[in-house]
Amino acid sequence: MAAQSFVSYSFDDEFSTLNANINGTHFLLAALRNLAPKHGFALPPVGLTKREIECLRLIARGSSDREVGRKLGISQSTAHEHFETAKKKLKVSTRAEAIAIAVSLAIVAP
Repeated sequence: MAAQSFVSYSFDDEFSTLNANINGTHFLLAALRNLAPKHGFALPPVGLTKREIECLRLIARGSSDREVGRKLGISQSTAHEHFETAKKKLKVSTRAEAIAIAVSLAIVAP
């Protein structure tokens, strides 16, 4: 019986319980960070290098690969590769998803 209840218990159930019982964004964010590993989400810094985080932050603020390269003193293609590697580590496929996950995990400030 315990195994059945475990299998039927979902992320949505946990999230609903947290949302119903908790006031305050800070606590909810902390709770979600604790839930993330159980459900396959990446956690900061997810093995991200300092340079990958810098690229994420600059791109989140609207910089192109060329601008990121110029600001960090690296080539445009190197900046692009850092961002692509960060996307893989965050388990996402688009820039928008990478930025959304990075913001939600406090890797990048909103």
